[in-house]
Amino acid sequence: MPQSDGADDLDEGDSGLRDAPEDAPIVDAGCWADVILVANDWTDFLNTPVPQPAAATGVSNRASYDASVPGEVYDNVTKLTWLVEADGGTSPTGTQAEAIAACAARGARLPTRMELVTIQNWYPAPDASTGADPVLFPDTVEAYYRTSVPTSSNVKWGWAVFFGSIGFATISNADLTAKYRYRCVRGPSPEQPLTHRYAVSPACDVVRDLGTRLEWERGRGKAAKYSLAEAHCESLPKLGRNDWRIPTYSELESIVYTKRENPAIDPLVFETEQGIYWTSTLPGRFPNNRIVVPFSDGQTTEVRNDEVTDVGVRCVRTMD
Repeated sequence: MPQSDGADDLDEGDSGLRDAPEDAPIVDAGCWADVILVANDWTDFLNTPVPQPAAATGVSNRASYDASVPGEVYDNVTKLTWLVEADGGTSPTGTQAEAIAACAARGARLPTRMELVTIQNWYPAPDASTGADPVLFPDTVEAYYRTSVPTSSNVKWGWAVFFGSIGFATISNADLTAKYRYRCVRGPSPEQPLTHRYAVSPACDVVRDLGTRLEWERGRGKAAKYSLAEAHCESLPKLGRNDWRIPTYSELESIVYTKRENPAIDPLVFETEQGIYWTSTLPGRFPNNRIVVPFSDGQTTEVRNDEVTDVGVRCVRTMD
């Protein structure tokens, strides 16, 4: 049977999922004896691991950069090359059209929302005021930065990512004709998506993201305070693999589906509600709080005390 073409082909009464061919490239005992592959060609996803800060615990794919070429920062994890302004300059401003043209003139492009998220300074640090590593990205200012990703609700808007003292806000109402900061990037084109983004195990309610190599709990997360959310992840069957844990901010952002809203997640793959979900990321200057991600429209502007009980959890672990 043919595979799903993505979330937008969901018909009433049809799960949208199709049986994978017999030679599906995922084979594992138990959960993965049968697998369903789901296509999603939206470009605002990573086809690489999600870089994680060196100070984070229980994660892999530590962020690693090479800034040996003047004016460039190479990400050893995503294989992206970020352009920075030299000689104390700050990142430029422009409309969407001006930013696209300026990046093209430098042999680069505007990043996607998710690509830009990977260089946010998402972990507590004394130098978090500009939301990016000040050594690697000294041209960063506290502002919203443009991305190449349009919003689903208004053709005159595009997604922008905030770099600032908290460093985690993404907005969907960046006017394409207004002046916003931007940063250019070179690297693998997001216009070449994976043939199949997700692999689903109906037997164990587990999802594998074949781009980021993360394995996710498929079902709806139960709302609870942070310590109970941790206990929930620790209680999930390990099945001979890595321990389950609460995802980091950037990991949870990697499954936000910005092409749609209510919920902003692929409904052919995940069971979800339009709730707010925990991340393990501690915002700078707020040691008793956590960054949370709403899955109504994917905007991330919230910091919640870890004792509140109305936040859900979707657990994650690495595939490798």
